[in-house]
Amino acid sequence: MPPSVTVLTNGAGQASAYVVRVRADGSQSVESLDGGVRMGDATDRMFLVLYARGVGSPNTAEVTAVVGCLTARASYAGPSGDGGVDQVNLELPRELGSMHGNLQLQLRVASRASAQVTVPFA
Repeated sequence: MPPSVTVLTNGAGQASAYVVRVRADGSQSVESLDGGVRMGDATDRMFLVLYARGVGSPNTAEVTAVVGCLTARASYAGPSGDGGVDQVNLELPRELGSMHGNLQLQLRVASRASAQVTVPFA
């Protein structure tokens, strides 16, 4: 069964996610998707934290996502601690900073792919 990454039961719409910004000094902030992802300073590392079903506990190397036309690699994929919901942390490529609007995201776990969902970028 392919993973599902939205809050909607039909697997469509905006991703169930938030962003963690890690600054060069190591400080972190949690940001909602309201208003879109802002990539910020060139030294910021941005992680999209997705909540999904059907991911399981794969080898992290087998988990990627295509965001727009770029590939994001997982730094974590496994249980979220919230009964039956999985978590996938994706480091967003810096090149996404030049993109705006609702970008399509498709999560890939080994040979399985989710339906496309949207992630807003400002």
